[in-house]
Amino acid sequence: MPRTPFTFDGYRAVEATEADIPAIAAFYAESPEYLRMVEAREPGPEDAAEVLSAAPPPEFSYSDHYALLLRDASGCVDGLAMVATDLPAVSVWHLGLFVAATRLHGSGFAQAAHAAYEQWARRSGAQWLRLGVVTQNERGIRFWQRQGYTEMRRREGIAMGALTNTVILMAKPLAGGSWDEYLQLVPRDRAEAE
Repeated sequence: MPRTPFTFDGYRAVEATEADIPAIAAFYAESPEYLRMVEAREPGPEDAAEVLSAAPPPEFSYSDHYALLLRDASGCVDGLAMVATDLPAVSVWHLGLFVAATRLHGSGFAQAAHAAYEQWARRSGAQWLRLGVVTQNERGIRFWQRQGYTEMRRREGIAMGALTNTVILMAKPLAGGSWDEYLQLVPRDRAEAE
């Protein structure tokens, strides 16, 4: 049975299954902006299946991985999220994907979804949240800053589809730790790291 790690405002975050591929494809067809911005391409049928098959790179250790659909009360998919727990270190949760339906931009949906994710992470032992956002996603950068994330470093030359992107790695403390403590856990996020 699919896991439902959190709920918020009439929505459920539900673990995706093979049966959800048509709903994920419909989500991308209705909200193609993310893939256009990050990979300079239109969504295709392979993108829905990739939500299920995507996993953290093999060089990273992690405890668990979730491909989540943010479903409303009628079952409509209004958002996607990918979460890896204890990546790249114990007590650090990495948000690998977080996309809200275009029609919900500016509605408060993304903020409510993130707040519920953060509460779940905190209850489950996370002390730090971490994510990456491409530099051309200016709206996303401002959103993450408003949620309390701080830029740690930038990684250049990251191939994504037809683009080569610069990714801003951001982190947020949940347990009041210092940035020195975070960088002890995740030295790869030091500004000077290669």
